[in-house]
Amino acid sequence: MARSDALMEPSRGLLPKSNGLKPASALLSASTLLYAFRALPAAPPSAQVRLRKQIAQVVKDFLPCDVIDVHIYGQEADPSLPVELAEKLRKGDPVRDDQGWVALPIREFKRIAGFIAAHLPHHKEIDLDDYEQILSAVVSIATAALENARELERTRLDNELLR
Repeated sequence: MARSDALMEPSRGLLPKSNGLKPASALLSASTLLYAFRALPAAPPSAQVRLRKQIAQVVKDFLPCDVIDVHIYGQEADPSLPVELAEKLRKGDPVRDDQGWVALPIREFKRIAGFIAAHLPHHKEIDLDDYEQILSAVVSIATAALENARELERTRLDNELLR
């Protein structure tokens, strides 16, 4: 596809199949993800649960999955992801298995901060590469948001020290 074709056909990129989302809805979803991931580190446990559910709901708009796990290390959570797959993610390796799990680590300043995982129940009938790409976009948003939140906190602490 030529570059000019790509600009004229915006629906041929992000989503493997049309799910009815309009570009404005996709932008709103990205904004929601950014806000939720940025708020996650400093939120109290009850708010963390709500934020993880909010993130999961947005991701489910893009993926045909029945379970979304969002886990940030150091926070209370009970991931649905099988333990052996979670251990691989801790090492920074992306994960796929024959049960339909696709999971990617979330990095923050070169360390593994957590992971996001999706269980795709119809994984044998679909191309997981497309959906892994979408999950990767969510991880990129998460990384930017978490790094932004930590940097903001460092700046606040520096300002306090200078006073």
